[in-house]
Amino acid sequence: MNAEWTLNLLDPEFRRDPYPTLARLRAEDPVHRTRWGAWAVTRYDDVMQILRDKRMSRDMRNWSGFERKGTWKEHPELAHFASLYMMNTDPPNHGRLRGLMAHAFTPASVRAMRGVVESIADGLIAELRDGEPFELMSAFALPLPLAVIGRLFDFPYEDCPKLRRWSAAFAPFVEMTVTKAQKDEMRAAVQEFFGYLKYRIAAHRRNPGEGLVDRLLAVSAGADAGAGAEEKLSEDELLMNVAGMFFAGHETTANSIGNGLHALLRAPSELLRLRAHPEWVPNAVQEFLRFDGSSNIVIRVAMEGFELRGKPIAKGDVVMCMLGAANRDPAQFDDPDRLDVTRTGVQHATYGGGRHFCIGAQLANMELEVAFERLLKRFPRLEVDSLQVEWLDRVNLRGLNRFVMTGWG
Repeated sequence: MNAEWTLNLLDPEFRRDPYPTLARLRAEDPVHRTRWGAWAVTRYDDVMQILRDKRMSRDMRNWSGFERKGTWKEHPELAHFASLYMMNTDPPNHGRLRGLMAHAFTPASVRAMRGVVESIADGLIAELRDGEPFELMSAFALPLPLAVIGRLFDFPYEDCPKLRRWSAAFAPFVEMTVTKAQKDEMRAAVQEFFGYLKYRIAAHRRNPGEGLVDRLLAVSAGADAGAGAEEKLSEDELLMNVAGMFFAGHETTANSIGNGLHALLRAPSELLRLRAHPEWVPNAVQEFLRFDGSSNIVIRVAMEGFELRGKPIAKGDVVMCMLGAANRDPAQFDDPDRLDVTRTGVQHATYGGGRHFCIGAQLANMELEVAFERLLKRFPRLEVDSLQVEWLDRVNLRGLNRFVMTGWG
């Protein structure tokens, strides 16, 4: 690879379609040092190795440049709350926090929610009219998982618009290219959202129920049966993990609905096959997640030095696991740039790996299955207005900002 060439996360073409650049990196420089010092790892086996390696940390405070270049230095309160979120912690805190959340995402819990998800999806689809254009993201892809995760946390449905506004401000939280203006907006949104959460938490304390917030409140008060002091939640941990799980619980799922349908409508033969065999939808969902998933980068920090493909990873170095690149690695997937709804055994990297594997993967899978089952059944014919397809200006949470189509029943 040309020594002058380096991955540029700000390149508009890369942000619109990262896959050609990722393919070049994967082929020519699979462990690539960027100008700002991070390593971009693009091959499937290497990405999964890093994600499972116990020498790797998720806590960005272990980055050697954190104090000197820390993205959150201007807003120490954001850095503080970020360090409390389950997905940003290492053992033993990670296991403690994950264990407190896990019961809401067991197979039995997810199965019990399917009827709720189907009812929400049917209600949203009932608002869509034959022959009338609709914008998929705002009309269906965003409100479906937003309502589902809101139900899980017992947030009133009428609060969804402001919850969505706050959530949109949080999105740069996981971007490598966050700007000062975005951080300022995020700080204001965090203050508003945490104020809302404190109000909702106070209501739950007055009138306890049986939902996820109530269970977390019981633990934070030490009232959970058998809970020791080390298992309790602080008030800040409670706020950050409710906020973080709420954001993670709908943003990527919404993007995955849009990305998956966009890919499917650009592959007419695959659309016909899936319409002919709707029982293939669960399998197709995994292919959508592989082909164009929402999560493109996850970060790890090396806690000790090691070598990867001849490159010296030093203690304190940031390693960017490029999930989108891993998902199209020809060494792992046959003909990886082709969408194939019959592809079986799809071990995609979209949900991560190791101890930080996505806790909500089963819920997300179920929501995606319901979304595609309902949409394809409701509209035997769908047409896209190509002039009104617009991608979000992001690297990591890849998704569509605008996706206008017309359906006929």
